[in-house]
Amino acid sequence: MSIMMALSNMAGIGGGGAVVPLLMAFFGFDTKAAIPISGVTILMGSMTRFVLNFNEKHPDKDAVSLDYGLAAVMLPTVVIGSILGAYFYIILPSPIILIVLTCLFIFFAA
Repeated sequence: MSIMMALSNMAGIGGGGAVVPLLMAFFGFDTKAAIPISGVTILMGSMTRFVLNFNEKHPDKDAVSLDYGLAAVMLPTVVIGSILGAYFYIILPSPIILIVLTCLFIFFAA
């Protein structure tokens, strides 16, 4: 599963689009159980990447390679999206969530 996460991160989809179907297919989780497990795996991968790159220097200028300005701009939209996603997760049944996630994955993959 870690190879799939690495390939997903390189493709720019974050890993959740690959981990949820794998958890459902190979481990028999339903949609509502696979989503939080996927979130934890993404969190752990992100934290590991942050720790590994914390002191990494930028190749062209005298600065760290992490762009904290971009993170500060993205953070509000990530928080709003997470809150909305949690509400939809609570309200909607598993088949509807699966259909919505499949449509989003197809949309972002195209």
